[in-house]
Amino acid sequence: MKLLIKEITLMTLLLYAGAGFGSEEKVKAPKAPLKSLSGDATFAGDTSKSDVTVIQFWASWCTGCAVIMTQMTELLATKPQTGYVTISLDETSETAMKYFANKPVAAKDVLKRSFLDASGQSFAELNSVDSLPYLLIVSKDGKIIKRVKGHPTKADLALLTKKGA
Repeated sequence: MKLLIKEITLMTLLLYAGAGFGSEEKVKAPKAPLKSLSGDATFAGDTSKSDVTVIQFWASWCTGCAVIMTQMTELLATKPQTGYVTISLDETSETAMKYFANKPVAAKDVLKRSFLDASGQSFAELNSVDSLPYLLIVSKDGKIIKRVKGHPTKADLALLTKKGA
């Protein structure tokens, strides 16, 4: 009986710890490059510049998304090898930009990495985003390591230190 419990526990841990690893599912690129809210950059789904990249989908009305942005900015300041991109699902860039108007400097840093996924681009739909907040943790070669609905757990955040996951 003890052996069976140990085996079940081990299998559960392996499944939980390895969720998404070995998966061949890749981030699906948008139909056209997404334009940054600041207007000076585009994002076409490339994650090859960082060991691990977090893609966060958000909207200006999503209070949970704002909390995650603040936490991610603080966390990633200590993890320069990790990329961070935010994708606004607001209807217009003006709506999304209003969110940043009276925010602290950390939010202004996020603005530089924020892109608009307006209707017609459907980057969120292509990647099966069905709720907010929603994060994709992606390896350097574009494979989805983990999908996170809601707030990331400590185990989710630990994935940000894995190289080439």
